[in-house]
Amino acid sequence: MRDLGREDTARLPESVGEVERVGVVNYFDSQRFGFLKHGQGFIGQKLVRGDFEGALRSYLATPSELDRSDDAKVKRFWRDHWGEWNLRAPLEAGKKYAPILRVLRDDPKDFRGAFLHIDQRTRMMTLFELQSFVWNEGVKRYLSRRIPAAELLGLRYQAGALVFPRALQRELKDELWKKSFPLLAPDSTFADEAIKAAALQALRSQGLALEQLAVPDTRNLFFKHEERPIFVCRRGVATGVAAEARRCGGEGDLRGKAPLGPTWPGRAAAASARAPCGCCRRGGAIRRRRSRPGASARAARLPRAAEGDQRGAGETPRRSGRDCARQEVRAVSGRRSRLLSRRCAADSCRWSCLRRARSRRA
Repeated sequence: MRDLGREDTARLPESVGEVERVGVVNYFDSQRFGFLKHGQGFIGQKLVRGDFEGALRSYLATPSELDRSDDAKVKRFWRDHWGEWNLRAPLEAGKKYAPILRVLRDDPKDFRGAFLHIDQRTRMMTLFELQSFVWNEGVKRYLSRRIPAAELLGLRYQAGALVFPRALQRELKDELWKKSFPLLAPDSTFADEAIKAAALQALRSQGLALEQLAVPDTRNLFFKHEERPIFVCRRGVATGVAAEARRCGGEGDLRGKAPLGPTWPGRAAAASARAPCGCCRRGGAIRRRRSRPGASARAARLPRAAEGDQRGAGETPRRSGRDCARQEVRAVSGRRSRLLSRRCAADSCRWSCLRRARSRRA
């Protein structure tokens, strides 16, 4: 977390306590809704209604106002020349749409076949985005019926607004922490009438019914039922000032650590996220890599730090980030140079520190 004000930092312990007491509602966040963010809307809605031309137009010919790349220029070209399939977009970025355009040149009305030539992951994401939005809306309705309005906090996100409980009674908390809410599909069933009512109401708000969650005449695109926990519950959440903030005097850059549970299978038992400070900023939060076998032995073969560094035998060295950078700069040839590259790849912010260290040595 970066650039927090003093008031936000002061409230952080209270917020961490709420997370541990109440948990966090397991909503899909804004990153799930990329098509919506870039003005393409819910392409999945057009697919389930059989409007393949509208779905393809949203994907191929709807440029984003946020995008300044050549891909946006290609989409702008096809928006202005929709139906003129014999033309060629005068940009290299248009080559990825070549399979779609080959189908349309052979049959200008085969929008279904052209859409199916989009890569599989992107095709499925058009349905996942709609399914995730309905899940969010259903859970929001369910919680609004179970929790008093005075105990709910509303927050906006890419697809609208969500509600989060600030407090829960013990009995209600124990019940909700065990609940799951379905990602809907035509074969979805419900054991809880309240969950069924909230889910179907959210689906009706999109003008859809349960049996309509299918793409006509298309076996490659389908909705799959899945139960998703309503709450994510975490213990042992800890925060502290990031190392770069302490070194450079920043006050609003914090580091957080929390154990990962079964919601993320196959991941490490704990992870830490760190954001660079104001003078080392290189983007968003960075997840640290787990130590590899033999990493400590390789690090031990690096040159010693500055002169006069007298440590007792077996004493663990304590090095600041800049000391690490200076030490790694010395290892710039052969095998140690490759080690330097691997270590810096795990932390993109370190490159800026290395450049500053090299300039000082020059």
